[in-house]
Amino acid sequence: MSIEDFKRDKIESVHKLLGLYPGFQFAESLTAAFVVKGEREAVQPIWLKKTEPERLEPVIIEQDRIRPHLTQTKETPESIVRQRSDVSMEDVGDLSSLLESLQLLTVANNSQIQNQNKLTALRKLANLPYAKLEAIVAAIKFESWSDDLISDLFNEITDGQDATSITSILLVHAAAFTKITTLTSSASRLLVNSLIQVAKNNGRCVVFGLLLPLLFQSELKKPQSELISKVVSEALNPLYKTTILQAILSDGETYFTSNLFVFTHLERKFLRPWTNEAFQIIHSLCTSQPLIVFTKSLLFDLLKSLQVIVQSNPKDKPSMQLLLALANKHHQAVMEPEAINLVEAICEASTMFLKRAVSAQLTLLKKRN
Repeated sequence: MSIEDFKRDKIESVHKLLGLYPGFQFAESLTAAFVVKGEREAVQPIWLKKTEPERLEPVIIEQDRIRPHLTQTKETPESIVRQRSDVSMEDVGDLSSLLESLQLLTVANNSQIQNQNKLTALRKLANLPYAKLEAIVAAIKFESWSDDLISDLFNEITDGQDATSITSILLVHAAAFTKITTLTSSASRLLVNSLIQVAKNNGRCVVFGLLLPLLFQSELKKPQSELISKVVSEALNPLYKTTILQAILSDGETYFTSNLFVFTHLERKFLRPWTNEAFQIIHSLCTSQPLIVFTKSLLFDLLKSLQVIVQSNPKDKPSMQLLLALANKHHQAVMEPEAINLVEAICEASTMFLKRAVSAQLTLLKKRN
């Protein structure tokens, strides 16, 4: 039997077997593949098929939810005001309009704005209730305001019906604090004079809104100390001078523990050890007219502070200058027996030539008494 005959027999046996068990038949398309010269439909390879891509729903993660808040670079006046939960929806429109007017003051020259419109906007700002004022000042860059514009605002504070309220403290702080803390040279005469005018009429808002925060919540340097001394000497009454001196002697403790307005978002600073700038301010507080009235405890706190400084540094000049000023300006308080003994002890510890002037003044006061 040839090989060809053998293959033919095998094929015939396969066909017979398939005929006996039809359940095992190939699919029609596959059967055609075994038929000599068979025909079948061409099957397109899977890698050539054009199928629609599966639609995937976007997955929102938490980072995507907060991204608009992180990337938002510009807020509208209305959106800024809406962030305040304590401002009613009825006021949003009015406050947004006022904020737009105030923002124009920072981008346009004063000559381009009608003076009456400017003063109207500033007057509205100065007379806002506290919650509404707090919502607006957070959105205004007062440091970009000109000294002329801040002066106009201070005039409105001075003329306001409720110039002694806590809103005035907030407004003075917002308008002047950042601008003054960034000074590297003396403040302009216009800015200083406008502050003096406000302090004459409302010392409370200037002391708690500006002077105490400058002393204990900023880096006190020469431009700032000059401004404080100027306001102290030319505007404040003895009550507010005493308030500042008590705060300095307690290194800010009486300020931070008071029931009055404290700007808690600012970092606390300390004045001790006293620098020349601190001594300049203390000197103005003690010597400017009208003079403060020293109580026994207030004078002793000051003298004890000077004694500690002189004992640690017998050549300290500012301490002896201040001691001489006290002997000249407050001789009645200094001549109290306990006080004069303390002054003499400070002179003994000092090696400065000023000790002679202090001793001479004490001798003169003793003869008068």
